Amino acid sequence: MEFVGNLTKDAVLRKSKSDDEFLSFSVAINEKYYSKGQWKEAVTFVKCSFKASPNLLPYLLEGTEVFIRGHLLPAGGYISKGIAMGENRFFVEKLKLLVGSPRSRVQRVAESLVEATVGAPMDNVDDLPF
Repeated sequence: MEFVGNLTKDAVLRKSKSDDEFLSFSVAINEKYYSKGQWKEAVTFVKCSFKASPNLLPYLLEGTEVFIRGHLLPAGGYISKGIAMGENRFFVEKLKLLVGSPRSRVQRVAESLVEATVGAPMDNVDDLPF
């Protein structure tokens, strides 16, 4: 399976019972479709596991658009109020970041401060650079 979606929050590094490290994250897949004369939107949330280097962790931030290829497997079940419930997990084989270079939280804050001061008046500024 392949799909494109956005991370719902920052990825987390986890360990399996056999001490293998993997990245865990959730992806929202937005689908728009036309039905009965109006546009509608459906969102599907997919829990993902990716056995990859922890060095990738700083790049998998909330809102990052990603392309994912892999396979879906049942990840166990539980009983809630007498009803058996199951959970699926998507095991990622290939992941591509679809946006420009990722930004850290510090960079995001710095950029928002710069954007807030863009409209501030500047004294003694010529229109021409020469």
